[in-house]
Amino acid sequence: MAAKKIIKVKRVINYYQLDFKFLEENNFQNLFDTITSLSKTRAKIRYQRFGDKFVFIQGIENNEKLLKAKMRCVRKDLLPELMNTTTDETKGIDAKEEEGLVETTHFIIDYRKDKIILGLEYNHYGSKITDMVNYIQRIGIYKGILENVSFSPIVKDDLDKLKKRINRFSEFIVKVHKDNVPKIKKLDNKIWQALDASIDNFDSDYATIILKFNYKQRSETPQIENSVINLINGFIKNRKDKYLFNKLSMKVEDEEKNNLLENFDLLIEKVNSVIKVERKPKYRTLVSTDMFEKMTRELDELNYK
Repeated sequence: MAAKKIIKVKRVINYYQLDFKFLEENNFQNLFDTITSLSKTRAKIRYQRFGDKFVFIQGIENNEKLLKAKMRCVRKDLLPELMNTTTDETKGIDAKEEEGLVETTHFIIDYRKDKIILGLEYNHYGSKITDMVNYIQRIGIYKGILENVSFSPIVKDDLDKLKKRINRFSEFIVKVHKDNVPKIKKLDNKIWQALDASIDNFDSDYATIILKFNYKQRSETPQIENSVINLINGFIKNRKDKYLFNKLSMKVEDEEKNNLLENFDLLIEKVNSVIKVERKPKYRTLVSTDMFEKMTRELDELNYK
């Protein structure tokens, strides 16, 4: 009998710094011990309603100052229908009053250092960062543990460091609206010339350039590297120049990762990781053990001080 094929899907992990304002002598450990006990005792307040969804934190594991858990997002209304592809007939999902569709968002909170860092899976259908923070805050206030929780995205602000990481290029993509093309000239003349020629020759609303390099057959890719360095230097002087671009990405050898190819989106401010995770057959549900293992590895590589 053939082994079942392992299905893997891409997931994005976003990173945030969490700040807790505790009451009296309470701390992070007290807070999540309380949230854990709500799950074990099935206390009614373990579910908190936000709009048309109920949010619940479950499966907390707290070891060596790494807290792993799943945030459940449950919807009891607007359920989809099922279709029989033989008869073309549809039927509703016969859910009990206390049942609903669930979406899971995995997260890890790293409090091994002074700053508390959250790694949060992006699930389009699941709970988001605001749901999580509001959930923790509601429970913490209700239990008299904390006053508030705030969060801030971890952003890419070390552009000088990025310049040193770039080696040979495999791909470069840039897209600019025609109204912004003249403004690119101050950043890099070659990229401006290529964009301007595209607009001038075809009268398009946007100019898109996709460059691909057979980097393994080259000792270096100096022309595009110099142009990208010029763009980065421009962003260092004036971060608002990023808004001239609709897309600006590259795939290059990364000095920090032993020259393995790495994707960089120069317009994304937030730090994130893209990982491939096992998915359960027939379901959108991910295999949590695989998810947490890869999230932990990414957090360790982040090495946020």
